[in-house]
Amino acid sequence: MSQENVEIVRRIYEGWSRGDFSAGIDHFDPDIEFSMQFGVDGGEGRGAAALASAWQENLRNWQDWRTGEIDELIESGDSVVVIGPIRGRGKHSEAEVEIPDAACAFTFRNGRIVKIVPTDSRQKALDAVGLSE
Repeated sequence: MSQENVEIVRRIYEGWSRGDFSAGIDHFDPDIEFSMQFGVDGGEGRGAAALASAWQENLRNWQDWRTGEIDELIESGDSVVVIGPIRGRGKHSEAEVEIPDAACAFTFRNGRIVKIVPTDSRQKALDAVGLSE
């Protein structure tokens, strides 16, 4: 199952790199847990509707927000961690922003994503799934 999880995450990141943050939502468990550890407000919660609302709240300040190429992909049991940059341009300031060491931790159960932790650091993502450097 872990290779299948890796491929799901790769497809999600392909969508996110195009700015399509609805990519892969069919793999999200309806009771998904999330902890957004970047952005102005961050956000934690549970449920697909709450996650969508938190994403929309974060994206409202950006004219453009995308993941970059995957620099590293770490698979461990039911978890997949992706390391790769995020780039954005502020909606009002038009300032260019890059988070070079951004990461996202995905936890799977029975082929569904049950937890997601997008963060601004590799270490925070690894910690989210119980891994260390």
